[in-house]
Amino acid sequence: NLAADASCSFDVTVTIPVTLGSGVYTNTTEEITATVDGATRTGQPASDTLTVVAAPQLTKSFIDDPVAPGGSVTLEFTLQHGEEAPGDATGIAFTDDLDAALTGLTATGLPLNDICGSGSSLTGSIGDSFLTLTGGTLVPGETCRFQLTLDVPSAAAPGDYTNTTSDVSATVNGVATSGPAASDILKVSGLLFSKEFLDNPVIAGDTVTLRFTIDNVHPTDDATGISFTDSLSANLTDLAATGPATLDTCGGTLSGTTFLFYTGGSVTSGNACTIEVPVLVPAAAADGE
Repeated sequence: NLAADASCSFDVTVTIPVTLGSGVYTNTTEEITATVDGATRTGQPASDTLTVVAAPQLTKSFIDDPVAPGGSVTLEFTLQHGEEAPGDATGIAFTDDLDAALTGLTATGLPLNDICGSGSSLTGSIGDSFLTLTGGTLVPGETCRFQLTLDVPSAAAPGDYTNTTSDVSATVNGVATSGPAASDILKVSGLLFSKEFLDNPVIAGDTVTLRFTIDNVHPTDDATGISFTDSLSANLTDLAATGPATLDTCGGTLSGTTFLFYTGGSVTSGNACTIEVPVLVPAAAADGE
């Protein structure tokens, strides 16, 4: 309620989402309404712009895992400064503790210089298991991307290892900013498993050879007791094996028709084995994948 020629004001605290990128955001109310002298009146909406200053967005990815114990994997970092940012991002920095994800995981080939603007560098400490980026610079809309090679310890147990950076810090338009950490999962595996339809594409009603390949990439340990299942008809009704495996260098037993069971296989360290089975495509199958 306001008397004639009076005014009032009030403040509201708003929270900016931590993932919101730099930019200028316009905030507009609905029209204002009131009763004046017994009549309903409508006024113009109010509007203002909110300028958000944020650090560049950081993402990371292990681009060629799963990797065997004792092997190497490529880690890629990407920093992106939004097109709507009000100014350049300078002094971009973050850290990444590799050892916290997997004991003995280390980087090679450090330092890397000028990877995100002139004067930027990625260095390592504590046996090159603790990474530090400093001195990065990006203009609005610019992205920098860089890779490095990591050595996986030979004693690493197969499994998933989550690797997370620190928050990203930078100065934008003279304002100190920070952005959320980046994370990805490193997959360490002793076995690699793949499958392939060899005679592909195939005509409905014909038989196609399905090949399974099991590769033991572990540097020292043999794999025994290998087993798996495969529902052939899950995506193509009545797709079915026509008989036993025509080739099996894994030494196990394959059974089933529309649902395959494999048990008892083995493959020695550093070697691969193959299983092939003929599969009949139903004559009524429609074209497709």
